[in-house]
Amino acid sequence: MTSMFRPIAFIFAFVLIAGCQSVEPSATSDRGPIQPASAAEALAIFDGVCGASLPDFSSAARLMPAFDVTNRQSTGTVFSTTRDLSLKILDGPGEGRTCSMVFSTIDSAAQTRQVFEQLGPFTDGPSGTGTLYRGRNALVLFRPAGGSGASSYYNIRLLSER
Repeated sequence: MTSMFRPIAFIFAFVLIAGCQSVEPSATSDRGPIQPASAAEALAIFDGVCGASLPDFSSAARLMPAFDVTNRQSTGTVFSTTRDLSLKILDGPGEGRTCSMVFSTIDSAAQTRQVFEQLGPFTDGPSGTGTLYRGRNALVLFRPAGGSGASSYYNIRLLSER
């Protein structure tokens, strides 16, 4: 009889945890609907904010508006006003100071990986897929982050230079 309640308890726990997820800004802006980014657009924004603000990302906030990443939330996450993506500078244990970007794209997983392999040759590992950022001493971690309809989400992080 206990085994019958395990699936129900699991479903209840999953629903409870799912209800705790943060709410993202509306999918429209004063410029119209927010669209998924192409992998090439996402890479350009990642390079233009995260890569350009190495070694410690101190200039990242100043660079974001050039890419329409201006919708700052109280959590520190900054959302694009035109594309379904966000950036955040993290400073914590484990990875240390990190520039993190989450984006959606309608490009296939293979296309997205191919575009982001311009950063360097990816190696698959337990923490995701990684490479050194354009030959510098800064690690890039790239991982799928789910999907919604026709688009897929990815998280790409650039750790500060060591």
